[in-house]
Amino acid sequence: MTHPAGAAARLLQLLRDPVVGVGLGMVGLHTVFRAWALYPSWFYADDYRLLYEARGELSAEYLLRPFDSQFMPVGRLLAWAVQHSGTLNWPLAASLTLGIGAAAAVACLWALVTMFGPRWGILAPLALYLTTAVVTPAGMWWAASLNQVPHQLVIFLSIGCWVRYLRGPRHLWLGLTLLVLLVGLLSYVKTVFLFPVLAYLLLAFFASGGARRRVLWSVRRYWPAAASAATLALVFTVYYASHVPSLVTGDGDGDPSGLAGTLIGTSLVPGMVGGPWTWWNYNPPVPVAQPPEVAAHLAWVAVAFVIAYLYLTRRRTGRVWALLAGYTVSAYLVLATTRGSLVGALAGLEYRYLTDVGALFPLCLGLASMRLLGAVESTVPREEPMLTVAVPSIASATAVALVGGLGVFSSVRYVHVWHSDNPGETYVKNAREGLRGSPATVVDVQVPDTVIPANAYPANLTSILLPVVSGNAEFDRATPELVVLDDAGNPRRATFGDAIRTGPGPREGCGWKVTSRRPATIPLGSRTYDWGWWVRIGYLSSDASPVVVRAGDDSVTTVVEPGLNSLYVQLTGAFDTVEIDGLADGTQVCVDVVEVGNPEPGGEL
Repeated sequence: MTHPAGAAARLLQLLRDPVVGVGLGMVGLHTVFRAWALYPSWFYADDYRLLYEARGELSAEYLLRPFDSQFMPVGRLLAWAVQHSGTLNWPLAASLTLGIGAAAAVACLWALVTMFGPRWGILAPLALYLTTAVVTPAGMWWAASLNQVPHQLVIFLSIGCWVRYLRGPRHLWLGLTLLVLLVGLLSYVKTVFLFPVLAYLLLAFFASGGARRRVLWSVRRYWPAAASAATLALVFTVYYASHVPSLVTGDGDGDPSGLAGTLIGTSLVPGMVGGPWTWWNYNPPVPVAQPPEVAAHLAWVAVAFVIAYLYLTRRRTGRVWALLAGYTVSAYLVLATTRGSLVGALAGLEYRYLTDVGALFPLCLGLASMRLLGAVESTVPREEPMLTVAVPSIASATAVALVGGLGVFSSVRYVHVWHSDNPGETYVKNAREGLRGSPATVVDVQVPDTVIPANAYPANLTSILLPVVSGNAEFDRATPELVVLDDAGNPRRATFGDAIRTGPGPREGCGWKVTSRRPATIPLGSRTYDWGWWVRIGYLSSDASPVVVRAGDDSVTTVVEPGLNSLYVQLTGAFDTVEIDGLADGTQVCVDVVEVGNPEPGGEL
């Protein structure tokens, strides 16, 4: 067992290494950039439902409840912390994302040092990870970041711990590997892909011989790892299959035939070399990759050149690219059978589905270009290179700097959309400001598609959005004042533009008279269809009194106030009369008008 004092001394020595110092400086700059991106941003779409569902007590049932077919107890816990810290606490949400992202960046550096040692060459893959736009979208949309930012941390920590275990083996590192994988499984289902990745690293780099010999030797030598990892993966798979519903319940409407082209050709490969450079903002604030066609072709040439050069100058690079290709195919298959079957090839332009590939790519580049310490069969320089022309170090450094700069450029353009074109932010902030005073009863309607898409119903109803926006939003079935949000989120007085209205009542100066002994049945003049309607009753009452309003098979018990007032009542069904009854003895009410319809935003409150 490692003595704590010795481990601390080695850590201190490592931190003094100039390579590690430069790497930590790069991580610091990356964190500053991420802070600039995150803090001026805001929540979007699914974020509000996550907060709505987090309003209750912290419980196992809440943590284990799937969210849109995502099993994410860690994300649920983070959402609960943000929700219970105050109304729409974006600074805390951004800080948590920033902190976990910074930890992932440090873990990337640690994994590279663990795998290849503190050598200057590790700064190239580190720079590519810190600057790539492939991982940027998952860090901007909070709902996605709850899964995918912790997942990046899990990728680097699990691979680093696993490599240390394979060199020993020491059960401490095996235990840490399993612990990291467990946290990953509680964060994001794609952690299951890390099990074959770790197995592949063992078989491809820490074993030798034919396939059968590698497998048998690995199982005999590392049987505790094989048994424990298989058990963990099996338990999770059984639980997930039995408790998490599928995102796709039938045949999707999307055509995934072009998905591979958009996912790999349009998004991933350009993203590897600093792309996509330009974005298609068809659904603000979530733009998708739209690289110029010529630039995308050049990206393929650049990636092919790197792969070919490393193949011609180093041995065993093919197994590295097989790892990356296999993982990418897995990401494609998952997308093709879920979101891709719903929206088709468009899903391939979303970098959120490639975040883990963007994190794995720098490690694979390191495996292909540097010696993996402690490995039996690492990539090594060819004794007789098939290409004798060496690329100067200054040229390699310049290429990395160029790709990194282009990646930052692409990320800045992406972040700019979130800072300048988030319609949901304006809508929500207007609603929060307008409801800042006294409680108000708000009509429960769907918000604009630009705030929460209609296909998210019922999560796009104001009854789900507003409780996390303001504590003053109420959704009673009866109220003396009714509020409707306009398209910009501003609270407005309810009006009935296109509505059924009664004509003059039978009593001049009173309309329809109602007493405790004489209820009134008021004809509407036409019949409604079966729907949820709001009814406005304009009345003059002698006293405050309970009252019952009926229409069809539905009724609401509420109160009338003395004087000239309006009463808004929500009733469901098909009806052509409204009945008013249940007044207290001695109370008289004159009903002037009854309107039935869907409220529209009118004047200011």
